Amino acid sequence: MKKLYLFTHYFSLFLLTFFGIISCQLYAQEIDTGFVIRPISGGPLGLIPLKKISVNGYYRFFGINRDLENSFVVIPGNQFANAPNFVLGAGDVYRDPPLMLINISAQPTSKTYIGMDYALYHNFTGNIGNSPINLNLGINLTGSIQTEAGKFTAHMGGINWTDMSGMLFSSFIGYQRYSIFERYPWENNSVSYDRASNYFEYGNISRDMRFGMQAFKGMMIDGNELPGNISFRLLYGVTPVQSIVGSKIPSYTFGLRVRKKINNQTIGFNMMNYTSFIDSLAIEEAGIQLQTFSYDLVWNGFDLAAEMGRGQLYSNTQKEGWGEAIRVKIKTPAKITKIPFDIEGFYMSPQFVNYYGNFLSSNTAFLSTSSVNQTGNSAGGSGGISNFAGSITDVGQISNNRKGFSFNFWVDITKSTKLNIGNMVSSEIKSMGRILDFGHKINALPFSRFVPFVNNVGAYSNWTSYFRGFSQSMEITDTNSMGMPKTLTNFNMLQVQLKQKVNFPWMPFYLLYVGSFGSAQSDFNIIPTFSNNAYLRTFYHEFDAVFMVNKEVSLITSYGKEYIIGNSQLNKGDNLDGKLGSPLNNAINQESFLFGLGLDLAISKNTNLYIRRRWFSQEDKSFVKDNIKGTETTIELKLYF
Repeated sequence: MKKLYLFTHYFSLFLLTFFGIISCQLYAQEIDTGFVIRPISGGPLGLIPLKKISVNGYYRFFGINRDLENSFVVIPGNQFANAPNFVLGAGDVYRDPPLMLINISAQPTSKTYIGMDYALYHNFTGNIGNSPINLNLGINLTGSIQTEAGKFTAHMGGINWTDMSGMLFSSFIGYQRYSIFERYPWENNSVSYDRASNYFEYGNISRDMRFGMQAFKGMMIDGNELPGNISFRLLYGVTPVQSIVGSKIPSYTFGLRVRKKINNQTIGFNMMNYTSFIDSLAIEEAGIQLQTFSYDLVWNGFDLAAEMGRGQLYSNTQKEGWGEAIRVKIKTPAKITKIPFDIEGFYMSPQFVNYYGNFLSSNTAFLSTSSVNQTGNSAGGSGGISNFAGSITDVGQISNNRKGFSFNFWVDITKSTKLNIGNMVSSEIKSMGRILDFGHKINALPFSRFVPFVNNVGAYSNWTSYFRGFSQSMEITDTNSMGMPKTLTNFNMLQVQLKQKVNFPWMPFYLLYVGSFGSAQSDFNIIPTFSNNAYLRTFYHEFDAVFMVNKEVSLITSYGKEYIIGNSQLNKGDNLDGKLGSPLNNAINQESFLFGLGLDLAISKNTNLYIRRRWFSQEDKSFVKDNIKGTETTIELKLYF
């Protein structure tokens, strides 16, 4: 009976995909290739005709089937607050990307641009919402003017993806050490072998305009080619955490960036003010203020990038004052050092808080009407931002309240074998809490779909779900009379990436491996602690094999293992006497597994089909309710027009 039940659901998913392909092909055949864009000349006399109209976009069908052995507990003790164990639907839990996106743009003059988009959405369950057709990024107006003083460009209206400086308004780019088994939803159409080839040669896969940027809505003015090689950018509007739907409480962001270029050097001043009001009368104000100087130098292939400044988070209840921060990175050229490497030093005080920079902010809460409380715990929703406690992070992903350094180098062992290694060492500046956070890698995406953008959920209320990922938290129990750890916590992360290209004439393929080894402990160490002296150890192994059947067809497999191990100084589970936290029980001892298969097919020039099947599990021998096993199958059909 169960086999018939599964067959029925998989057959339904197949029909949805099949008719999606047919409709896309019919649509492509109906395009009038002889259509010529002409200026719109109708309307009242005196109006400027639109010289250019552009319409493009994509259709993206995303079907998903999830089958868990048991439902995922969202709120313990509430049987109605569980993520269903069986899901068959169209669309993802995330709003972006939509099922279909149409971009429309027009140019009234050569220096004026108007752009807008229409998006068609599907809910995760397959039920269309109250407003299935809506704007995606909104209506954007861009205009520029060239004067004797310089060139000025204004962007107004909808959402723009932009940056100011690394620490003030950007997102973490990192060193691109990850599995490529899963596709990012905004990726273009390319089969896995082509993605692996690009990843092997350049260390990255194709990204869209949002990579390394942050979302901003409002007015953005750029000034370039100014006297003295000066440029500037000004922002006035809102960021996601301030854009609370339906709220009439005023909130705004103001930012300014000024740059001066001197030969091969660039000097800059940057500032950002995030301001919100706590009450409906707009009397009680809270916000974040940030001010930095930046310096960049390129000399004989050497790159030097530095940023330093001060920042504060303020409200009626949070008045710790200003804190300082500095990051300095030097990268060497291969022609001089033979083996290229970079080294970075950083110091980020606990008062330097920012949710929209290229670092994490720990043990703090941005006060807003949606929000997290004063202890850094949310009442449910994360409000579009995630607050992390002391975290074990990837190399380069630093946090405030930390000082330390990182080192990375890249070696081409042969033309077909590449190795890169990164190591990061950091220490707390001030003891601010006993919580330790750790992220998951191999099953982060499917598990994040259980319940998106929430804090403190799961069988033990220690899950935080963010965009395409999730983390868990543990507590240090060896504390002083104030409830704080007896010593400052030190963090380590070592990452090793090996890429191998095999040119078999009948089937070339790539082998890709990433190993990540992290620890948190009381002692300072140059490399991670692999013994039980560490409070917490995190070990991740990600292995991909990508095969080219032919230019239009790729096969991809993925295998992953993950180990999270705590010592006796962490909070205990419920494995021996059934009492959570009892000293008779053991600390976290978690093991996760992944095996995945995938098929990519280029149906036509603009249409690709991607199929993924994964078997996964996560089992904790100490926290016995943390036991997740199941499968997930996804089908993605993407057509550009």
